[in-house]
Amino acid sequence: ALSNRSLAACKPRHNFRNFNSDNFKQDLNSNLSNLQFCNSFEDKVNTFQDSLKYYYNKHAPLKQSKIQYNERPIWLDHDYVVQRALRRKLERIYKRTQSLEDELNFKMQRAQCALLVGEKVDKYYSGMIESSKGNSRSLFKMYEKMVGNTKSSQSSELPDIEKHGGNLALANLFNNYFINKVAIASKHIESQLHLQNVSDLSPPGILATVNEVSENIHYLSRFKL
Repeated sequence: ALSNRSLAACKPRHNFRNFNSDNFKQDLNSNLSNLQFCNSFEDKVNTFQDSLKYYYNKHAPLKQSKIQYNERPIWLDHDYVVQRALRRKLERIYKRTQSLEDELNFKMQRAQCALLVGEKVDKYYSGMIESSKGNSRSLFKMYEKMVGNTKSSQSSELPDIEKHGGNLALANLFNNYFINKVAIASKHIESQLHLQNVSDLSPPGILATVNEVSENIHYLSRFKL
């Protein structure tokens, strides 16, 4: 899928949001009276440590949290990494100085990165399509990877021709299906460009247009299925 965000589980940490130090000390002190029943100094130390751990977990319980992080886009290369690092550097400088010159430098670099994203995405997928020319299976695998191979309630088997009103109606059915797929792919690509601060750019032309898909479906409809 085009989504470049994933969830990662973090190491459990104590939650101090509702921690009250006075209540914690009171509970701990109330349990220290048991130390007089210990037979040795070692027993007293162990009892104190156990009590401390128990009330610490009680007043600041462990909490499992997850963070969202960005995975490395498959089209990202060293050239873009360098330009992105420069953009972030200029952004930090501008936030610190608030000068017009630094603001201009930052925005120019941001625009440069925006254009570079489109070029990198277009170059990557154009190369993938070119290398898969003549191999429809490879193209469809790449296409499913781009738009997400989500399960659908519709059957994956070929539909009954007569049930759908003959060849022309079936061709229209395929036509609508692929038009919908193109719209989904464009939406995914646009969302990825938006994540890279390039929402003002249109998605690169890496997929066939709706008209091209319609023409192909019309051509295929002349053949018997």
